[in-house]
Amino acid sequence: MERRRFTGEFKAEAVRQALLPGVSKAQVAQDLGIHSNMLRKWIRLAQGDSNPKLTKAT
Repeated sequence: MERRRFTGEFKAEAVRQALLPGVSKAQVAQDLGIHSNMLRKWIRLAQGDSNPKLTKAT
């Protein structure tokens, strides 16, 4: 089974929809046919947080 690939436009639109007030990220992901964790990752990337677990606390 081949991995699905998504365009930058698709990701940007998914993030835009997920960030609308009163909208569930899980519902947006389900409507788009993607896993909610993938959508959350795209949101983190769009907000400039590439990997919060690698950030050192000072």
